Parts: sequence; structure tokens; C-alpha cells
Amino acid sequence: MCRRVVLEHGGRPPGSPTFYRSTGLTITSLHDVGIRSYGDLCELAGYPRNQLRAQLTPDELLRPLAELTVRLGHFPNKTDREMARRADQRVPSYEAYRTAETKQGSVVVQLLDWCAGRPEFASAQDILRRHIEDNHSVVNGRRSGKLVLGHVYLFRYGAGGRHFKIGMSDDVKRRNNQSRQDEPQPGSRRTRHRHG
Repeated sequence: MCRRVVLEHGGRPPGSPTFYRSTGLTITSLHDVGIRSYGDLCELAGYPRNQLRAQLTPDELLRPLAELTVRLGHFPNKTDREMARRADQRVPSYEAYRTAETKQGSVVVQLLDWCAGRPEFASAQDILRRHIEDNHSVVNGRRSGKLVLGHVYLFRYGAGGRHFKIGMSDDVKRRNNQSRQDEPQPGSRRTRHRHG
């Protein structure tokens, strides 16, 4: 089974989460047959253990994405990136871009900044600017749209604290008034108890 999964991933063992997901096995399944870890399984099947890879440099991460952007004529979506990676293992995984986005903000903005000092990627800059304008997708690394300030709150109230009120307000007095309006009144259906 390990060999089949390795063949499906271009001749290299995938990471353990991908292996477990694609086979339906768990670490417990391996333990049940006397194998301590996924790395041990790889070695038993004749493959090297996967090594943790150092973080990609900006060039390693962004150059393949810039080249793909130019080749496709649009900013590559997840499917575009996954297909490019299957054809060329030097293209970083979608997860690598997701990690970069989590750590440093929008990949579109990172790529646009990276292309700025590279004249050979002037066409990529144009594509990226159009992408940002068309999608209104990022402003300073964040989604654009109306930003609403305030506090979301959850109140517990009623007999035995079994009822909850959730709302949003930036006004403490209004928040308290809203919670009182929704409290069950004595004798109401929500506070009647069976006696018996």
C-alpha cells in the first residue's frame, strides 16, 4: 500500500497526513502490526524518511508563482497551483503558500511586491494589479469590505441559566438593555416548569 501511495505522489513518500488520509490507516493501525511510525513504514518499504524542509526563501516561493501567473495570464488559484506542482515538483505546495499567507499576509500582495524589483515580471505585476482591482480581495493584506467595530457578546440568563443571548454592540448600556428585553418573563413559556 505504501508503494502505491508513493507512486501516486511522483515517486516520493508524501507527508504522513497525506498518507493517512489517502489510505484510511491511522498510527494505531501501524502500531497494531508492530510499526512504530510512518517514517519506519517508509524505510521498511525501501524509501527514505521524509526530512523536515527548511522554510522556502522568497525566491523559491514566489518565482514559480510569478512564472505560473505569466504563463496562465491570471493569478493561479488552488487548482492551478496543484496541477503545476504535479507537473513540476519545484513548484511549492499550496500549503506552503497558505503558510506564507498566514505568516506574512496576502500572497497576491507578497508576489506583487516581489515582482516590483524584477523587470522580467512586469507582465505579472499587471496581472496581479488587475486581480486585486477585479476582486477587491486585499487591502494591506486584509479582506476589503465594511469594517464594523464593536463587541460580540453572549449572555446567559433565565431560570437555571439555560437561556443565551448573542448580539453585537459597542454601547454597554444598549447591550444591557438588549439582554433584559430578551429575558424570559415569569409565567412565559420559556420559564414554566413542570411540577410533579
